[in-house]
This record gives sequence, C-alpha cells and structure tokens, in this order.
Amino acid sequence: YGIDLYGSFLSGSSLEGPENSKADMHFLKGLARPYLKINEFSIYANLGFSSGAWEINSIKQLDDSTFSPGIGFETSIDKFTISPSIDWVSYGSGTVIAPGIVWEPGDGIIYNIPLSYELNDKISLKVKYELGDFSEFIESDGNKNEAIYNSLMFGIDYKF
Repeated sequence: YGIDLYGSFLSGSSLEGPENSKADMHFLKGLARPYLKINEFSIYANLGFSSGAWEINSIKQLDDSTFSPGIGFETSIDKFTISPSIDWVSYGSGTVIAPGIVWEPGDGIIYNIPLSYELNDKISLKVKYELGDFSEFIESDGNKNEAIYNSLMFGIDYKF
C-alpha cells in the first residue's frame, strides 16, 4: 500500500464553442491517491480537488472549484502501465451565463484511460484519453442539454 500525489494543468484557447463561438477553458487538478498493491495490480481511490474556468467570446461563464473523488486500478506489463479511473465532479450551481441561459449544477463523470511507457526509473512517457460526461449541464429557454467533451493528452511523468 502507499499514496501517490498527482497534479495537472490543462488549458485550451480559441476552441470551437457553441453557435460559432470561441471558448477558452482551464482546468487545474490535484489529488492524493491511496492505493493497495497486489503483485502487478493496484486498486486506488482518487481524493482530488478540481478547479475549472470557462470563457466564451472573452466573457467569463464559470469559475468554480470542487472536491473530485474517484476510483481506479493500475496494472503493468513489461514497461507499459495502464491505469483507468472514473472521477466525479460538480461545477457551478444555477449560474446565469446569458439571458435565458442557465448553467445548471454541472454534475459529471470523467473517464480517464492513461497509458504510460517507462523510459527509466524516474521518467515515463504518457498518453491519456479523457471523456467528460455532464448531464443536464446547460439550460436554455427551458431545454436542458447534455455536454460531453473528450481529449487526448500527451505528457511526461517524473517520479521523485
């Protein structure tokens, strides 16, 4: 057993947004990940903190922080490691983002599928697919819309 500490920052600007708009988004995440290791298989809990900010056409739409719990497992084969997880988040609470458009509580599930390749004891290359599913996220004139995003990220892990 043990605990890992993890931090990430994701930023995107001038992304294609709703109705031909341009969107900027920023996510900051930190978590403690206690785990139980059984041979080459580990199960873990994510005890995280997540902060998100969105702007559409340079107008701030939401800036919120939340507790972000999750669960997952990890297994390794040779120098490859896969560690899928599921995290739960809740951003915003009835925020009016434009006349007639309300940002409902953004209760969502984030699915992560990271794959790492170990270069040496300290450094690994990582690719991660992430899918966020937010149900009833934006209400416009009485209609509730689901928001789904996905991303593919590349990075380097450094072990202290």
